[in-house]
This record gives sequence, structure tokens and C-alpha cells, in this order.
Amino acid sequence: MLGNGKHYKDAKALRLDVAAMFSAAGRSFHSGKGGGRQKKYICNGAAGGCQATVRACRQRSGEFKVTFFIPEHNDCSGGKVGAKAAALEGFASDAMVSNPTMKGTDLKRSLEQSTGLRVSYSAASRLKVAATRASKEQLEHGYRIMDSYCKELVKDCPGSVAVVERETTGRFRSVFVMLGRAAHAAVRSPIKVVGMDGGHLKGEWNGMMLTLTCKDANNENIHVATVIGPKEDTSLYKTLLRNCKKNLKMRDLLEDSKTTFFTDQHKGATCALRGEAPLAQHRYCLRHLILNLEEKIGSNANSWVFFAARAPTKKQCEDILKQHVLPSKPRAYVQIIDDWKRHEWAHSGGPPDTALQDVVTNNLSEQTNSAVGVEPRKLPPLELIRSILADTAKKFAHRSTLDNGTWTPYAAATFEDQRKKSAG
Repeated sequence: MLGNGKHYKDAKALRLDVAAMFSAAGRSFHSGKGGGRQKKYICNGAAGGCQATVRACRQRSGEFKVTFFIPEHNDCSGGKVGAKAAALEGFASDAMVSNPTMKGTDLKRSLEQSTGLRVSYSAASRLKVAATRASKEQLEHGYRIMDSYCKELVKDCPGSVAVVERETTGRFRSVFVMLGRAAHAAVRSPIKVVGMDGGHLKGEWNGMMLTLTCKDANNENIHVATVIGPKEDTSLYKTLLRNCKKNLKMRDLLEDSKTTFFTDQHKGATCALRGEAPLAQHRYCLRHLILNLEEKIGSNANSWVFFAARAPTKKQCEDILKQHVLPSKPRAYVQIIDDWKRHEWAHSGGPPDTALQDVVTNNLSEQTNSAVGVEPRKLPPLELIRSILADTAKKFAHRSTLDNGTWTPYAAATFEDQRKKSAG
């Protein structure tokens, strides 16, 4: 083993041992300047301050004796892989996931700000290449194991549906996942509302994520199903609905005439609902309708439009609009009355026996997409699915602690008076 005072028969044997030492530390080295009898080997990170050095002197016998030996690496900034490079790999990977198009200079600045270490441009460039390669390998690995992952999910979680669709060439097209526990909570809920919406993915695979959201018996949103595909269109919405209906109880819910769907006026969602859930009610997200008004109505009139949407009768709905919107926003009032179809936005326009609750006017899935967050959407498809399933399972674990075995907190608060009367 290399160390002070060790003898080597020639320079070649010395260099082999030195190479083994540096390689074991994940470093490269080069020969330094020395006299005629001296051999000096230093770490390639010496420019950054690394002190790892080996010096040897040729004896009269022709052998080389190690006279100076520092094996520890510190503050390495050059070479193939060093202590600093290894420490920076995680930071570089996170930075490249957040911004895949980041340049080397930007990565250098980001690493220096996040770690406080001095990073050369060449080191940042190498880290960028390594992070990009690792990202592609992770993406390809996810595509390879996606089918087996979905099969295991369906086997381990009763009622779950997981489907991977590929093109005829074998190329990945879409993946659908619905957790059985989420579907079970949705079909048991007395509030039969369903939201569908899309969100853009931010990572290297620049596709779309469509989510299907329902309400549970405690009036909380349930992220029931997710499909990831190339673009938000009729085909992807049909994939979302058809795979949901593979769970027979979910099929009954989605095809029930008392179920109400909320979408954001996307034509693909409308076409898909006509084919896959023709009996269900279909409404548009009120927030989107208000944003598309020619006259901006402001927060006060905006609130009154929501009150009008929740009104139980047509007369009450029209009276609220006439009294609170017409005086201040006449053009918006005319557009609401003339252009909006009441059954597409107001509770009073739908069948009286649909259990909407007075809180539902917007698309539920907008909140779901926000809850998923931006950072998970930068992940590859398989990792995004894993993140969503883990988050959904965590929420159900938390909700289970709120149940008292008879009523959910929302039901208990809403029906407390009725319970007392019936008990008396």
C-alpha cells in the first residue's frame, strides 16, 4: 500500500500504485515538476486547492522511495469525479429538473448560490451533461418498467385501474391510473359531482395531465383518476372516462343522470362526455365563464354572480343578477342573460334532484391540479404517477382519523338539527 518510505523497483511500478490510489478516490492526476531524480504526482483538482500529492526520489540503487505523501482530497474542482463534484451532483440534478434548458453559466451560478462553494465553468458543464444523461436514463427506465408497475398496482390495490397505452411501434403514448380507495370514496358520496381538467407537464416529456375529481361525504375533493398523454384532446378525455368505467361502480356514477360534470369549456371534454356519459349533466366552470366576459365585472359583481349560480330557483337567480349586476355592469348583465345557457352554469337550470350542494360552481379538478403542484409535474411520467398515488394515499390515511364511525365532520355539522329532531 502506498505510503511514506515505501520503495518501488522503478518509475512504472510507482506510477501504477499512484494511479490506483487516485482512482480509488474517484480522482485523476498528472505529473508535476520535479528534478532529475524526483517524481511528483498531484491531483487534477490542485487548481482548486486540493493538496493530495505523492513525491518520490530515486535512490542510488535505482529504486524509488516515497518521501512525501498526502492522500486526503479537499476542495477539488477539476478532474473526472471529486469530493466536491460528488457533493454537487444532487444540486445539479435538481437544478436541471427545474429547468432542463439551463445553460452552463446559469448552472454554475445556481450551484455557487445554493452551496457556497466555488465552481468552475468546466465543472458546471460536466455536471450538466451528467445530470442530463441521468435524466434521460431515468425516463427510459420508467418507460420500461411502467407496464409491470401498473400490473402490480392493480394486483395489490383492489378496485384500482392502471393502463399503459403504446403506439404500434411500441412507443409510449399514455398512462392511466385510478386508485381503488379513491373510487370507493367517490361512489359512496351523496354529492354526485365530477370535475375534469388538464394541466401542462413541465419536464423533458412535454405532455399533458388530465385529472378526474369527485367529492367525498365530507365535502372534500378526491383525486380519483389521472391520465398522462401527449396533448389535451377528445381522445385523451375519452381515455380518462373509459378507463374509469372499467370499475363498474364508477361506471354507474359517471353514467348516472343525477351526476353533474364540471369542465372549463374545452371542446375535447365536451365531445368525450357526449359519447361516454350522455345522460349526465354537464356544466361549465363559472370562474372561466366570468373571465371570458367582454366587460370585466370586478370582485363585487363577481360575488353576486356566484350567489345567482347557487340560487335554488330561476326567479331568485334572475332577481340577484338584476339587482346587483345590472346597475354597475349592464353589458356583462346582458351577456349573461342572452349568451349564457342557464343549465350550463346555474343550479336552478338543472334537474331538482341532482345532489350538487350549494358550494359547487367551479371545476373541482382545477384545485386538484394546483394541489399536485408544479414541481411534481417536472418529473418523468412514472415518477409523477408515483407522487400522485403517494399523496392520495396520505390524504386518505389522514381522513380516516377524522371519522367517528357514524358521521363525517361535514355531515355531522349539516345534519345535527335533523338528528336531534329524529331522536326526540
